[in-house]
Amino acid sequence: MISRTYDAAALAGSIGASTKIVLGVEDDNDFANRVIFDNVTIEGLSGPPADGELALSISPMSADPYLFDFAWNSKTGFVYDLVSSDDLTEPIENWTVWEGQSDIPGTGSEITISEVFSGDSKRFFAIVEKVSVDAGG
Repeated sequence: MISRTYDAAALAGSIGASTKIVLGVEDDNDFANRVIFDNVTIEGLSGPPADGELALSISPMSADPYLFDFAWNSKTGFVYDLVSSDDLTEPIENWTVWEGQSDIPGTGSEITISEVFSGDSKRFFAIVEKVSVDAGG
């Protein structure tokens, strides 16, 4: 396992800016030195979410490589949409709801849903928090 940790001072100028992460060899003609990376984790530059911020955790299930647990801490009086896109440059408000996972009622505790991932070459997910209509929103 190769790991590199940067301190906050080293990344201070990167927060909110585009960041390029390169894994392996960047030479198209150098097939002999290619490396396949699996289970790559990139943690947020800003650290753990502050109180009141949403944090979506996506974990693959060991029994099925196409099944993932999506988990987040919810609040009562809110509903949640699991949205997805294959284009990270698209604003989240334009992402589509993933597999009918919309208006999931907040419980005041962690919500976990298991979803089958289609195996797209790339797919991005986010959780969108909305005030529940039942809560007067």
